[in-house]
Amino acid sequence: MAIFTDDLLNGNVTADGQDFFVGLNQFSTQLTNLETNLTNLRNNFTDLALTTVASTSQTQLNNVIAVRDKVSYIPQGGTTTGAMTLSYTNPIDGSTGSIASTFRTILGSHTATTSLVGGLYTAIDQVAINIKTLKDNAKVFSDN
Repeated sequence: MAIFTDDLLNGNVTADGQDFFVGLNQFSTQLTNLETNLTNLRNNFTDLALTTVASTSQTQLNNVIAVRDKVSYIPQGGTTTGAMTLSYTNPIDGSTGSIASTFRTILGSHTATTSLVGGLYTAIDQVAINIKTLKDNAKVFSDN
C-alpha cells in the first residue's frame, strides 16, 4: 500500500521501464504553473489591446511613429519643406552667404523608397504597422 501511495503522489515508471507517469504532486505543480502562465498571457493581451498612454505597447507604438516622422525630416533639415543650407560669414571681408547642402540629394526623400531615407522610413513605418496590427488583433482576440 505504501508503494502505491508513493507512486500515486510522486509518479513512477511502468513495469517495463518504457514510460513514466506523473504523480499528483507534480500534476498539481504543473497546473499551478499553467495558471500563472495563463495569467501572464492574459495581462500581456490586455496591454496589447489597450490604446491608452498607460499601455506599454501603445507607448512603444507612439515612439516608433514619432521616430518615423522625424526620419522624414532628415533631408529637409528638420522642417517639412526647408532645405538644409550652410550660412556663413567670410572671415576676410565680413560678407555673408550660404551654400545649399548636398545631403538632400544624397539622402533622398522619405517618399522615395529606393533612397537612403526612404528605405529607413519604410522600414520604421513597417514596424509601426506591425505593432498596430498586433494590437488590433490582440484586441479582437481579447474581446472574444
